[in-house]
Amino acid sequence: MLIALGAALVIATAGAAVLAGGDERTEATAGPAEMTDTVTIDDFEFMPPAAAVQAGTEIAVDNVDDVGHTLSSEDGGVFDTGGIAAGDSSTVTVDKPGEYPYICEFHPTMHGTLTVE
Repeated sequence: MLIALGAALVIATAGAAVLAGGDERTEATAGPAEMTDTVTIDDFEFMPPAAAVQAGTEIAVDNVDDVGHTLSSEDGGVFDTGGIAAGDSSTVTVDKPGEYPYICEFHPTMHGTLTVE
């Protein structure tokens, strides 16, 4: 009986999260872009979720998570780190100003935005 009540609570909580807008990680791109030359991947999130750089800046991408990830532009290969193993780093450079949404190709619910000025 206690196990059934616990399972019902888990199902109800998950349903409430979906109705409230889903996984908070998929909404992490909201907010102003933070000027930085480093994006950290941790706990299946890009930090900061909205980054800004000057054109031509080399951006370090540090994967401190326990699994591999990528940082890949959504719009056809403007930039792509390729696979970054757990604990490793990579870099990308974007020369053309604009706003570039990006994802992890391994985990497409991970989103971020790079603003190049």
